[in-house]
Amino acid sequence: MSKLRIENVLRDFDHDWLIVNELMETVIASLDELLPTIVDGKCGHEDRRRGMHSARGVVGSWVASETFETLRELEAEFERDGTERHVAEFRDLIEEIYRDIRAVRGTAGAV
Repeated sequence: MSKLRIENVLRDFDHDWLIVNELMETVIASLDELLPTIVDGKCGHEDRRRGMHSARGVVGSWVASETFETLRELEAEFERDGTERHVAEFRDLIEEIYRDIRAVRGTAGAV
């Protein structure tokens, strides 16, 4: 089941698909930049945590509050414990959101 709440974004922008499509492009480009830092174990702990924080912010308007909270908790747990399990869970959730945004953009969202 999709984590996206695209109807909220559409409502915020008066159902203007041109604007929403541009926003989706920005989200995709941002996640393309952030994900490598998040998953690269060679990057410093703080850089990875900042990447997680930024990615959460990028998708915040696109997902339900429960999903946003899950991302926040995973980020906080990684900050506290530094375990790769939290990174993997965070990555999986962000990648699911990323795929969903790309799918919406590739179908009804394409103008």
